[in-house]
Amino acid sequence: MSPNPQHFRWETRGRVGIVTLDRPERKNPLTFESYAELRKVEWPRQQQVIQGTLVVLVACIVVGLYLWGADQVFQRLVQRVLLR
Repeated sequence: MSPNPQHFRWETRGRVGIVTLDRPERKNPLTFESYAELRKVEWPRQQQVIQGTLVVLVACIVVGLYLWGADQVFQRLVQRVLLR
């Protein structure tokens, strides 16, 4: 990176880096492309978000219970076999 970039400015404030695009002669094409892509996105409806959230919560509970059960089994196994 060159010490004096031509198309953007950067600075640090504390531990935060700030990059500012600085191209007054023309608009940034990346910005237009990003907005165009965001218009193509099919955002989920509220019901889909709720269902997805419930699926994740149930999966977390099931996996948590499985790991708890496996931990209990291995704890007893170690106590009986190795700590006689």
